[in-house]
Amino acid sequence: DMQTYTEDPAALRKCLLPSTTANHVSRTSRTTNSESLFKTLLAVDSIQSELITYLLERLPEFYDELENDNSSSCTARLILNQLRWLDYIAQPEALTEKLIEPIVVYLKELMNENSELTVPILDALSNLTLHSESLDDVKETVLDRLESAELDDIAVILKFMLQTVTPNTVDMVILGIRQKLDFRALGKIQQDNSQRRTKQSLSQRSNVKDTPEALILESIKLGLQFHKFVCEAWFRTIMALETARAHKIIDVLILFILYSMPSMKKKAESAIKKKIIQGLITAPLLEETIMCHASGLASYWNVILSLSEGLLRSCQQNGTISPCASTLYISSFKVCDSYYRQEIIGSLVTHIGSGVEAEMSIALNVLLHLAKSDVSSVTVYSVFIKGILDYLDNLSLYQIRILFDIFSLIALTSNNTADGSGNLWADIQIVIRKQLSNPREKYKNIGIIASLSAIRILGSRERCSDIQSQQGGSSSQSVKLSATRHPLLRQSINILDSLMRNCNGYPACISLCYDELAHIFSEGELDERLEEWIKVNLTSDFTEYYLSTVEDTLQYINDIKKVSTNRLLPSLQMNADEEDGVDIVVKLYELIARKDIKSKKNLVVPMCSTFNLMQICEKQLNNGSLEGINALSGCSILLFESDDLDELSPEELFDACDILFYTINWIREVLNSFVEAKDEDLSQTLIVRLRHILELESRLNNCLKYAPNYVPFEFHNTLSISPKNESSRPSQIIDNTQVNESQQTESPSRTNIKKETRPSNINFGSISELRSYMRAFNLSVFEIFKHNTNQVRMTYAETSYILEDLNNKLDIKIVPASVSAFGRKKVTSENKYPSSNSLLLARIDEHQFMKKISPSLPYILQTLEDLYADIQQQGIDSGRIGGVEEIAKAISLIFNVIFKMLSWSYIQSSDNKIILETIIQALAERISGESKQNGSSPEAQLRQAFQYLCHYGANMPQSTTAVLLFKILLRIMELSDNPLSLKQGALSVVNQIVSTSWFDWRDIKKEIEFLIEKTIELDDDPLQVLHNLVNDVLPRYEDQGPLEDHPLLKSDTVVQYYQAIISQIVNSFELFKSTDQEPEIVLVQNGRIVKIFERITHYVKVKEHRLLIGVLLKTGKLFIDQFTKHSIPYFTEIFKAHKTSILAIFKDLQASTRVLQIICSHVKVLKDVSLSAYVPPLKRSLENIIYQVKMLVTRNGIPAPAFFMGALKHRDITGAEISSQVRAIHVLILDNK
Repeated sequence: DMQTYTEDPAALRKCLLPSTTANHVSRTSRTTNSESLFKTLLAVDSIQSELITYLLERLPEFYDELENDNSSSCTARLILNQLRWLDYIAQPEALTEKLIEPIVVYLKELMNENSELTVPILDALSNLTLHSESLDDVKETVLDRLESAELDDIAVILKFMLQTVTPNTVDMVILGIRQKLDFRALGKIQQDNSQRRTKQSLSQRSNVKDTPEALILESIKLGLQFHKFVCEAWFRTIMALETARAHKIIDVLILFILYSMPSMKKKAESAIKKKIIQGLITAPLLEETIMCHASGLASYWNVILSLSEGLLRSCQQNGTISPCASTLYISSFKVCDSYYRQEIIGSLVTHIGSGVEAEMSIALNVLLHLAKSDVSSVTVYSVFIKGILDYLDNLSLYQIRILFDIFSLIALTSNNTADGSGNLWADIQIVIRKQLSNPREKYKNIGIIASLSAIRILGSRERCSDIQSQQGGSSSQSVKLSATRHPLLRQSINILDSLMRNCNGYPACISLCYDELAHIFSEGELDERLEEWIKVNLTSDFTEYYLSTVEDTLQYINDIKKVSTNRLLPSLQMNADEEDGVDIVVKLYELIARKDIKSKKNLVVPMCSTFNLMQICEKQLNNGSLEGINALSGCSILLFESDDLDELSPEELFDACDILFYTINWIREVLNSFVEAKDEDLSQTLIVRLRHILELESRLNNCLKYAPNYVPFEFHNTLSISPKNESSRPSQIIDNTQVNESQQTESPSRTNIKKETRPSNINFGSISELRSYMRAFNLSVFEIFKHNTNQVRMTYAETSYILEDLNNKLDIKIVPASVSAFGRKKVTSENKYPSSNSLLLARIDEHQFMKKISPSLPYILQTLEDLYADIQQQGIDSGRIGGVEEIAKAISLIFNVIFKMLSWSYIQSSDNKIILETIIQALAERISGESKQNGSSPEAQLRQAFQYLCHYGANMPQSTTAVLLFKILLRIMELSDNPLSLKQGALSVVNQIVSTSWFDWRDIKKEIEFLIEKTIELDDDPLQVLHNLVNDVLPRYEDQGPLEDHPLLKSDTVVQYYQAIISQIVNSFELFKSTDQEPEIVLVQNGRIVKIFERITHYVKVKEHRLLIGVLLKTGKLFIDQFTKHSIPYFTEIFKAHKTSILAIFKDLQASTRVLQIICSHVKVLKDVSLSAYVPPLKRSLENIIYQVKMLVTRNGIPAPAFFMGALKHRDITGAEISSQVRAIHVLILDNK
């Protein structure tokens, strides 16, 4: 044959040369073009491919000849000439592969010999059309070298790997890239490079789109776009990560890339939100990704900005997203160029103007953070930020405070005169004057907030010291200079003077001003000279207006009793320091008994705020000591004799209510001021004062029965219409003229006095409604539990009183508010008349709030232990709290506090790690008795905290408290890295709850479904629990009635039991999602689930209970869908090996589907509209599963007699055949054989 003939090189050469015509051939038969033998044979289709292969295999034999002979007649060139200009190729793919194969082999060898040529070789290989299988060994080699590759080479390596990957190898390649490509190390390299370029401008640094990192991301993006399966596989890989630690920088970058692709944008955004909510993608991870990889993200700033906007808009629905949304904005602003900085500021301004509460607050906080961290960069965009003033009416006081803090920082701390900050300060001053001159209190309050924000900056200790040092003065001289001689302090004083002038006659505004000043004082940032000026000029009148000596007070009482016709007579009461002989009286009666309502209001309303400012001045200027005003903690108060309220006139009753209301406010402020004092003698005084508050509230509650229309002065609808009296000292509490007028003798009638109108839209029927508007307790008040010792014990009512206030503060600050449609604020009375707690808490953010209340938790837990010990001694039955209501209430309030603190949506944020550790440590120390210094891990402390709380599960006084305890345990499990280790403890507590015969079981009726579901979920064998419930508990209940071992199973709760069981049957399919058990075990579990479902459908059919039918129709569809989704595909894989078991499962399933169809028909007979809505979706699911089963058995060659499609007649629930216009539903019938 040809191969044998041409083994001789000479013979081969002869066949390669052009053919010649024999001499005997006539001239007319000769051709001008004589082809070689091989060229002629290559025109034959059937042998072309084999002949080409043979020639190419012979080609390497003549490489040496090729090097020595440059002529066209050397053998190697002759072989190649045979393949040139062929008319056609019979099998072009095979030829291409054959031609490229030696090139690939040579390139592989060359790459192994010389690693420096890796990049050009890979570039060449990626441009060759190859079967990826031939490159598998190349991929493995390259993947191993990825970790040590040069930065400039990584982009080419990634491009090659992603473009040559196959669906079979894509998961391995992605896993290798995630493991080998360390973006954290790349970030360090970038930071080193950026330090070398510090002299370059920001625009020059950020406009680099060909940096190695940018090329790496571009290569990845091209790989994701080149093959759709690569994009989907990488998305699945990221979604499969289940811990925060497993998520890397590369995962965030890939999500950014996916978000930039229109086809993947929605999926990527949804994935990011989901992972943020689950705590898998954290704010520190996002910050590191952006801050350390800015050069690579240069072309993605618009993508990141779009993502940031979407996340921030989602914060209204789920607050856990806000830290990450804020981090994206802040980090991007720090590293992006000027164009995108402007876009970021514009986006934040848009959010602030959206009208959505959460969106506005977060955007303002982001802007404030940017202003504090880099004020010079933000000041450039002040013209955009100034536009927020257009939305001023839509902002709350908390948001207004943040806004003017931003304005003050930008306008007053920027040292660059060319950035527009001077113009902004002029605009702010105009706004302040405009707001303060407005007669409406709402706008005056805005002016107050704006003025004090400016004073916070102008009067700060740091700022004043800087100015002094610039002027060449020493620090010692700086202290000695008076406040009025310092330029910034003089400016602050002028603002304060203007503020007090404009607020004269507006006591609520003065009160707000003093409280805001006190808050600024407490931060300890004001210059000492300004503090001293404020103390002298704003609080020095307190003694004159509000205090008196005992002697003068007794004389006043005698004078009133002699000349007055009032039946509301003064009386000296509530001296908590009788042994100390304090010669001071708070003359509240004297203030309120005046006839001039206006002067009365001007004096009384700002009283507590003035004292608040006075005591904080005393603390700041005396190193925390209140020795100068200690006498006020327990001094007497001038009240009234409370006998015969029914004989008082309406005006006297209102006066009585005012006296009691503002006395309560005074004592609350006393507690605020002295609770942190280190003097141990004050402990008893403070608890006595708390007792006085409860006593006064009881008296006020009694007065309200006689004066149902009473409202405090703050709710009176009046404006100051009298001309303002120019006083030489506008900084006083009220105008001297008004004081003099109010101190005149009583006029015989009130006809000449202008009466203020009381609001008709607000009424206080009881003390509980009025309490929200009393003086707010500071967060430090909760340290009063520290004074609750054996020597001085708070009563149960007093304990509950403080705990109720703490719960109210938690509800306001950290419990998510209900969201109305489109995220808009709901218009409620709280918006128009905010509670005192709301106003207090508006001055701090959630982090500060939690940080301040967490240290009180150990004392609260000690109180809990004391209360629990007391109630155990009472020997009460579960839920029967007669006689111990106050103890049970206090215990419940404490568990509410713990639950709300642990349920704070931001508690797992890295910024709040210390707060979480403080809470867990406080719980753990109760059982371990050891502090954190012993070196125990956070997880160990969390287990100890869990054990401590589990101890309370045995003897709970109320069912609601028991359920709350269980929810706390579940929350701790969520916080744990190893929740399975805590599962048994939680299971024992929930079993204790459901096995207890609660007297107050109706209070937890809505929770019974949840409790039964958890007893099933937390058990090691949930299927066995379901089996027992369905095959033992429910049948016994139907036969015997209420069961001793299941006391919560009653006729009123049976629906909840069924709902829980059916829901858990559906959830049981989660067991099969990622199981690696043997098929026999999986089939047994599947069979048990189907049998349980068959039993429950039978029970529902027998009971004919409307609610149960609704539950079954709704969840029956879910069961069918889950079976179709999880079980049918698995059965398809193993059908041939386990045919008998699978057919048995189908037979049991058939019984359930028959019952479901019967119930559907029964619903049509009933013509129940609400139930009928569930029927069509359920029928579609039934048809789908029948089709899937039929397709399964047909593909596996099951003989026809084994199955057939039968028409199920329409029957009612009793089995009687009914007529129907609906076509017969086909059901699967199994042959018994």
